[in-house]
Amino acid sequence: MKVGIENYPFIKFSNIGPKVFISRLAKNIKENNLADIKPSYLPFYDIGLFSVLAKNYFKIPYILRFDGLYVDKNNTIGNSLELNNILLAKSKKSCGLVFQSDFCKDLYKTFFGKYHVSYKTILNRIPSDFNLGIAIDRKKIGFDDNDVIVVLSSNWRRHKRLEEALEFLNFFNLNSSKKLKFLVLGKHNIKKKIENVFFAGEIRTSELSKWYNVGDFYFHPAWLEPAANTIVEAIGCKLPVICCNNGGPPQMVKQFNAGLISKCDEEYKYDKVDLYNPPKPNFPTLYKTFEEMINNLKSYKEKINHREVLINKSSQEYINFIKSII
Repeated sequence: MKVGIENYPFIKFSNIGPKVFISRLAKNIKENNLADIKPSYLPFYDIGLFSVLAKNYFKIPYILRFDGLYVDKNNTIGNSLELNNILLAKSKKSCGLVFQSDFCKDLYKTFFGKYHVSYKTILNRIPSDFNLGIAIDRKKIGFDDNDVIVVLSSNWRRHKRLEEALEFLNFFNLNSSKKLKFLVLGKHNIKKKIENVFFAGEIRTSELSKWYNVGDFYFHPAWLEPAANTIVEAIGCKLPVICCNNGGPPQMVKQFNAGLISKCDEEYKYDKVDLYNPPKPNFPTLYKTFEEMINNLKSYKEKINHREVLINKSSQEYINFIKSII
């Protein structure tokens, strides 16, 4: 079976989440001889596996990897209705949908009324060789050996809530005898130095584990996010996770038994929102979640289901779904 994937063979480096995962997935499928991977710009494949933004150059059946909808009521980056209509048209022409979380699946049904083709939820996972087993020297980036280091990682946009996370850090350290420090990975717009925070900036994917391995646990502050590669990257480096209670991350934390879900936000009602002006999480609630993690850190690390988070499982689920369609 020949599967066409956009951007294959991934010559250009990208830190964009969907592109990072699909490159990992293609590599794993190929290494395990589950299918023959082909570039989608040539018509030499049996079925395509595309992101929602990919172009379909030929009249060859394709499956769409669905990672969310446009829910911004202010049309900040484009008209949400028009953009969603494009996604709906693409999904109707596809022969199957893979949702990256049940949140994505529920969002689709709420906005579009029904599922128009076969579908399956398959979580993003991590290659077994992601963790290089080495770490950046804490002291070289201003941390001490006994510091409690929390890693945050993203391509930071407003709904990811980096600003609110930094405000929470100050809140926590003012109110707790345990002092935290943040290690922030990824491109951001913070222009000033902030006490107890080291901004590492954008890191090549191949180097990420060295930075995750500096930390004690991982915090994902995003408000509404369909899925998060950074969560499985952190888990792959044996870091337990704290996430907020909306979007796809809670499902990941539950399924991988990877940490704590803080009920620090009002429940999302699956409607359009002011996405780029996110609400501040409830700091006292989030504080209690952090205290629980810190006080029982060893226990949460030991509970992580490392086997469940490996990408081999996602690869097999994708191939099984594709075979059920063609």
